[in-house]
Amino acid sequence: MSHYVDFICLYESAQGFDTSYSEAAHKSLKDFFRRTNKRSEFEVQILHYNTRQQNMVAMGDVLLFTQSQPRSQADVDSEVQVTKPTRDPVNLTKLRFPCGKHSEAEMLVRWMKVKYWRTARDMDAAVGIPCFLDALAVFVWESRRKKAGVATAPHLIDHLEPNVAGCLKNCYVSLHNSMSCWERDGKDNNASKKLVERHAYCSPRWQRRNCWRRDCVWVQEHASDPTFTKDCPEALSGRLLGRLQLIVTVVDVTKRVHATHGMFKVERWPVAASRHPCNLGSTRFYEIPIIISCAHLVLTDDSASKFYVNSWVNWEAYNSIYDPGFLENNRRAAINLAKTFR
Repeated sequence: MSHYVDFICLYESAQGFDTSYSEAAHKSLKDFFRRTNKRSEFEVQILHYNTRQQNMVAMGDVLLFTQSQPRSQADVDSEVQVTKPTRDPVNLTKLRFPCGKHSEAEMLVRWMKVKYWRTARDMDAAVGIPCFLDALAVFVWESRRKKAGVATAPHLIDHLEPNVAGCLKNCYVSLHNSMSCWERDGKDNNASKKLVERHAYCSPRWQRRNCWRRDCVWVQEHASDPTFTKDCPEALSGRLLGRLQLIVTVVDVTKRVHATHGMFKVERWPVAASRHPCNLGSTRFYEIPIIISCAHLVLTDDSASKFYVNSWVNWEAYNSIYDPGFLENNRRAAINLAKTFR
């Protein structure tokens, strides 16, 4: 510190700085030293205490930032008491569910854990439930229509279209052991309508035994009929009694992304050939708040008309855009290299 006086005389005092900063940090180190054993490696213990304190301060800032952010209606709806799976997916590898090599390679490209996911056809072969693929295909098909805003007539909801099972080609399924439901128990006199969480189980290895536990549940299949009055209520109110066969999470990636690198493929807007077109072309105006983010496009051919939307995949998957056999060639080279070191 002997040079401080000379530097202050030459350059004056540093703006916005005084010795209280280092003195305050020194006091915190004294507190950390009192908590150590005052023996060997006490410096390491001081560093551990300092790291924990910094982590707690950072966590406090994160919680304060989260609490101060405005909450949208979507955030509120996500916390509503709804039925949902209660645990992590079942480890299907331990249950020895089959998985093809081609399916395993595709899941690795999509960053999906092989031990939790199977294709719909592999899952059908493992569980052995009658009409599993047909029921799942109708569910996926109706989910797509609902997401697109297309209404389906009530008498066509269970209708099985020809070749509808083909939409499950790239659908991946994971299993869950249980799900949480909410119901009124009536035990609280002060809140008679209070909902209490209940668990419904559908486990392939209940209590570590090779047998299924499948609970019975109520399903709101149809809306309650408004023609019934309080004096003459509907018996089931549109509900059906069923038994759980599987609790699954379905990821639908059919015809959406590339099977190897998982990128969307887009093309330029076609040029209208008509002199007086009835619809707008590629030139449109949008409000600035609805623009989400930037997009990075990658050329797919020399025509400069088709592109991949870069999803920032790893280097190996990115190179497969220009060399379709890049991953397979690298895998073979790695196997040959491993053989030389055995």
